[in-house]
Amino acid sequence: MKIRYDKTVDVLYIGIKDRPGIATEVSEGNFIRYGAGNGEIVGITILDFKERFIDQPRDPYYESLMKGSDTIITGQK
Repeated sequence: MKIRYDKTVDVLYIGIKDRPGIATEVSEGNFIRYGAGNGEIVGITILDFKERFIDQPRDPYYESLMKGSDTIITGQK
């Protein structure tokens, strides 16, 4: 799995499989990439990631879950 954030355009790319895919918007600004031919999920793209998820105020429940952790995104190499 590969995770890449492009700060110049505020887009988060999550590659699950290292192969081309066809993107389908599943909700506003959220895309799933499906492998050509087999329909398997090969990646996820989130537009305006920082604006939508990082810069927004958190509710107290979320903050209590995240307390003590400085990791936002993890992935395998």
